[in-house]
Amino acid sequence: MLNCEAANPEAVQGMRDSAAASGLAVKLPGDLSLCLFLIFYFSVCDTALKFFPVSLAVPLRYLPETLLYLRALTSLWKGKRIWRLPLFRPLAVCVALMAVSTMRNGSAPTEMAENAYTTFRLIAFAVLAWRSEPTASQIVRFVQIFLRLTVIEILIGCCELFGGGAAKTFFAPNLDWSGSAQVLPLELHENDPSYLLGTLSNYNHFGTFMCMGMFLAMGLYGLSGNKRHRLLAWAAGIMVLFSLSRHALLTMVLGFLVFMMLHGKRRVVLSYAWKIALLLAVGAMAVASNRTMRDSLETRMQSMESAQVIDGDPRENVRLFMLVYLTPRFLVTDPVLGQGPLESPQGKSLDPSSGPQIKAAPQLPGWVTHYINDVVWLAFFGAYGLAGLVAYGAVLWVVGLASNRLRKARICPEYTVLGQMMLVFLAIFVVSGFFSQEIIARDTIPIFWCLAGMALSIAGREGLIGKKWNKETKAT
Repeated sequence: MLNCEAANPEAVQGMRDSAAASGLAVKLPGDLSLCLFLIFYFSVCDTALKFFPVSLAVPLRYLPETLLYLRALTSLWKGKRIWRLPLFRPLAVCVALMAVSTMRNGSAPTEMAENAYTTFRLIAFAVLAWRSEPTASQIVRFVQIFLRLTVIEILIGCCELFGGGAAKTFFAPNLDWSGSAQVLPLELHENDPSYLLGTLSNYNHFGTFMCMGMFLAMGLYGLSGNKRHRLLAWAAGIMVLFSLSRHALLTMVLGFLVFMMLHGKRRVVLSYAWKIALLLAVGAMAVASNRTMRDSLETRMQSMESAQVIDGDPRENVRLFMLVYLTPRFLVTDPVLGQGPLESPQGKSLDPSSGPQIKAAPQLPGWVTHYINDVVWLAFFGAYGLAGLVAYGAVLWVVGLASNRLRKARICPEYTVLGQMMLVFLAIFVVSGFFSQEIIARDTIPIFWCLAGMALSIAGREGLIGKKWNKETKAT
């Protein structure tokens, strides 16, 4: 069933050109409009709400998120559609294994419930996008509106770049995004004006956000040839460099490699190769022209290959240290089901001198283990073992499977590009999970789950996954 809005490809292209020329807006389903509103809200609310009293800011922060969950649950439960959600089975298996690990280790069920909530709550975006059954033009319109947020964040990044610490302190959020009502200090932004973070939680999130915006702009440029999208892709790529996020730079390069591999055409690959080199050269010259940013970037890069980390000194790069130090110990101690939820001392979840007790390395001080949740994959592996980690990977595998089949089916250009972008985003977030919390943070991951829900919806509708696909493959 090749259902891409019209049976005649020329008619489809004519409608696209006509709409682009006249500036007509495609109407989005209500659930997709809600998703877009929440993506905008989650990205800027922590900056806006800091000007409100904390007693009012906290409810305003979490009320829209609560409405998202209620809408997703009612959408799933109506007609018992929850069983048809492609992510339901791997999610259920993952949560069940988390529960088994919790009971086996005698940990508090509330800690496991909090872990499951923090890790998977934003899949609600995928549920709403999956139920919306978007058309090709609606997908394009959705991405176009999201890119407006990318432009806003780029402009704010420029204000921080030229305004220094004072501008960054003005735009930086100070409500703790992880769930506490505690106000975070802003002095550190004033003291270190080298990196950029827009209105997002930190410079790592900003770099990853710019990375996603860059690839989506590239995708739209490939569809329409609109030079504004190409310019936006360049601007977002340069902002990745200015964020000074080491792993965002790494994931940008990785994303380019995946993108070029999926294209497959030698001419296109060579075209993007020199553009990547030019982008990196321009960004490097821009960073080099700013002494503060240059010195900060050199320090960060040196810490990635620090001999002190290899020798066991966590002070040089605490997250890299934990990857190197804890991974082999987790493999030796409870490798299958892990130690259960990693519980921080009561009332000290934000205290940088206090962290969870690690059974595999009880000698590690709290100021080191405090940062273990930043290394998402390592923390999940330590808590729920290889079984839990594989089950978590199965959730992402379903998304990757649907996206790859959608890309290969070549039903229409919009669906093909959607499949390509999802595979690029999967690579970005899988890698970022080794360094920071973008894969669970509400100011970065929602766009991923929205596009994942769209890909799952289209793949199911076109018989690329699910029972219909299984019947067709058996018949052949």
